[in-house]
Amino acid sequence: MLAAGELVAELLTVDPTLRDGIQIRDIHTIGRRSTEQLPCAYCDAAMEPVFLGGAPIDRCRDDGVLWFDAGELEAVLARTAAQRDERSTSVLRRLLGLD
Repeated sequence: MLAAGELVAELLTVDPTLRDGIQIRDIHTIGRRSTEQLPCAYCDAAMEPVFLGGAPIDRCRDDGVLWFDAGELEAVLARTAAQRDERSTSVLRRLLGLD
């Protein structure tokens, strides 16, 4: 479980260039269809099923908490790192005239 601000801090640890406004593909929450809405452990409100970076997670809009199952946070952080590396390689290739 992470608050939205804690997730942002984790993402910035992996890729500090996000502070510069660079967007990470697929690292945003989009709704997902689910018949099951789990109650938030903090406030008991129904959590919203969403995808974050391709990982299916639950988000409580009432208290801003994101609930990750085992391995889901690691998958989001790995996707962030992979995209950071792709951007770095792409910039280097352009600088060297390889594109």
